[in-house]
Amino acid sequence: MANFGRTQIYWIIAGLMLCIAGFWGVWLAHPVAALQLSGYELGDWVTLLPGVQLGQLPFQKWHFRLPWILVLWQTWGYARPLQLNRWARLAGALVLLGSLLLLPDPASEPLGNPLPRQQLLIWAATLGGLAVLSALEWLGQNRMRSLLLLGLASATLAINWWLLTQVLPAATPLYGKTPSVGWGWVAMQGGALLLLVAALLQRLAERMTQKK
Repeated sequence: MANFGRTQIYWIIAGLMLCIAGFWGVWLAHPVAALQLSGYELGDWVTLLPGVQLGQLPFQKWHFRLPWILVLWQTWGYARPLQLNRWARLAGALVLLGSLLLLPDPASEPLGNPLPRQQLLIWAATLGGLAVLSALEWLGQNRMRSLLLLGLASATLAINWWLLTQVLPAATPLYGKTPSVGWGWVAMQGGALLLLVAALLQRLAERMTQKK
C-alpha cells in the first residue's frame, strides 16, 4: 500500500476504535423493559424471538457476528500498512482474542445441535479472511488489498443497517413500543464511515501515484 498520511492514520485508528467500542456498546435499548443489548448480545437475544425459532425471520444468531468479523478483518488489514509496531501487536492480539469469541460455547449449546458446526465454519471463514489479507500483503497486491478494505468498510455499513431495520420491527410486538437505537450502533456506523472515507482517499492516492 502507498504510505498513509497522518490524517488518514488518525481516521483509521479512530474508525477502528469506534467500531470495536460500538459493537460492544448498546445497540438496542428499551428503558421501560430495562433492555440494553450490545451487538454481541443481540445474537443470543434474537434466538428467543418466536419468528426466529420458527424460521419466519430473515436473520439468525450468526448474522449478528458478521459486524465483528468485518471489524477483525479491517483491524488485521490495517495493522501492517500503518507501520506502527505497537499498534500491530495490539491489533494481532485483538484479532486472536476476537476470533475466539466466534467459537461455540459448549456450556450453552447441546451436542446434537447443528449450530456449533455452523459457528465453527464461521470461525474458519474468519481465519481464512485473515489469511487472504496477509497473502495480499505478502504478495504486494496493494490494489487488491485496498479494494478489499474499501469493500469491507462498505459491507460494515450495509450489514449494520440491515440488521437494525430487521430486528426493530421484530422486537416491537414484545414490548408494545419500538426499542430505541443505542449509542453502540451509532458509534460503529460512524467508525465504519471513517474507515470508508480513509479507504477512498487511499484509493485516490494510489491512482494518482500510478498516473505519475
